[in-house]
Amino acid sequence: MPGGERETSVFFVVMERFEKFLTGACAVLLASITAIVLVSVFFRYVLGDALSWSEEASRFLVVYVGLIGAATALYRDEHAAFTAVLVLFPKRLQKACHILNYLLIGAFAGVMLVYGVGLAADSGATAEIIPIPMWIPLMSVPLSGGVLLLVSLLKIVSELSPKAR
Repeated sequence: MPGGERETSVFFVVMERFEKFLTGACAVLLASITAIVLVSVFFRYVLGDALSWSEEASRFLVVYVGLIGAATALYRDEHAAFTAVLVLFPKRLQKACHILNYLLIGAFAGVMLVYGVGLAADSGATAEIIPIPMWIPLMSVPLSGGVLLLVSLLKIVSELSPKAR
């Protein structure tokens, strides 16, 4: 796991593989967005016939990339952080701050998970242009909330392990 000695438990190995899967999924989604936008530009400016669905599809994919990428960044400790004051604290207080940070992120992720499922389940609408049910794009919220919650719990376990930082 990033930020410390490598954990060897099955749980951490599974999480490493899951993080690699999420990173790959983000790469595929970004490649899809790029392809959609390039095809859209080609159709609009070369063929003179704009694609009606490209903007909506790109928008949905960008949301998925951003929310899934947040979990990957949290796992790698690459998320935005202001640490100028934190580094002045003693190691034990730094560890406590990290745990508090992960608890707060986990709480927010839990809210995303619970309320996101309700939001997606209650949506009987379809997308404006693409004929798909809106629960598909709306599931990005609980999906990422669940992954963020899992990563937050993993980070807390990692902080509490004897090998941590």
